[in-house]
Amino acid sequence: MEPGETPEETAIRETKEETGVNIRITKSLGAIRWSDGEVKVVCYVFEAVITGGRVRGSREGRARFVPVHRIKLSMLAFKVNWPIVKWLQTSGQQRNLRPSFTRHKHEARP
Repeated sequence: MEPGETPEETAIRETKEETGVNIRITKSLGAIRWSDGEVKVVCYVFEAVITGGRVRGSREGRARFVPVHRIKLSMLAFKVNWPIVKWLQTSGQQRNLRPSFTRHKHEARP
């Protein structure tokens, strides 16, 4: 996230920068927090529709659409994001189900 940017603005900007696709967020699904012991991650999850642009890669790698159930760890540019993929492959696929919210002991309340 850039300073002063909301999670929604970040998702829109990052999607455009990394895939070439413009999106409109239609729903917030919540935030998932986890740590691998060294890195703390907060992942904001949104449902969105494509409004324009063309899929292309970026310096992070090749961009393409893959059904959630076919994503493999080896396909991720950042392995620390594997927990969000696992969530999407299980409970996240059910439209009305929200992710569970967790807070690390050393994490400040918003």
